[in-house]
Amino acid sequence: MPAFAAAFAAARGERPEPGLENSLACAYDAGAKAFPVLSVDPEAYVRHVAGLLPRSGDVGAGLASIHASDVYLAVACAGGDEKALRIFDETHLARLPQLLGRIRLAPEAVDELRQQLREHLMLPRANKPPRIAEYGGKAPLSSWIRVAAMRLALNLRRGEKRAERVADAAEATVAIDPEIAAIRRRFGADFNDALRSAFTSLEPRERNLLRLHYVDRLGIDALAPVLSVSRATAARHLAAARDALVERTTRNLRDRLRLAAPELESLLRQVRSKLEISLSGLLKTG
Repeated sequence: MPAFAAAFAAARGERPEPGLENSLACAYDAGAKAFPVLSVDPEAYVRHVAGLLPRSGDVGAGLASIHASDVYLAVACAGGDEKALRIFDETHLARLPQLLGRIRLAPEAVDELRQQLREHLMLPRANKPPRIAEYGGKAPLSSWIRVAAMRLALNLRRGEKRAERVADAAEATVAIDPEIAAIRRRFGADFNDALRSAFTSLEPRERNLLRLHYVDRLGIDALAPVLSVSRATAARHLAAARDALVERTTRNLRDRLRLAAPELESLLRQVRSKLEISLSGLLKTG
């Protein structure tokens, strides 16, 4: 009995159909020609195909309708073939921004999504094969991957929005902190003037960076592409701008206020710890 037809019939618990051997061999050969560096076990390929086709209807027509070469790659990936995984990365994951279409993510977020997608599709689950084994071949593999990628991307966005809501709630809670309220009551005009003067004295690039962060709520991942720098460089620029603002505000307060040394030092410690809240309020009110 021919090998392909026998494996197919055994996988489905059926008797071999006449003429099926050639159709199965053609499907397998299509994959082998598309990916000549891969070596997929013919029986494993046929067993996989047997699970894709409906029990009723024309098996030959169903077999002709699947994307045979994409199924070949999926079977190799599900088996953990390192060459297949590299091809998958180079052919599909490298094109992730194009697959996402209108969903725009920062480069760092795309990298994170790429890693999540690789793990989502390629890692075996408890007593289950990797999800790539669920690829049915009815649509191109790239379309199937796109659906999975968009779901993960939307989950990633929802996670970011939840984090922003938590941050907003935390800021709203801290914004009425009694210590900063006490500073404003006691040193109101001096404190605001010192902060405003310090902000005005910064370089335009530093002021713009602080506005983007505190008013527009851009985090490091969003700031990096805006500034056309790496994530690490954006973080350094933001930290430097904050440090400069703290230093100039405390210097302005020291020059303006005539306080005993212990009282002044206590005030400056509070200013340093609450400065970001104050700056956010100052910028948002113009």
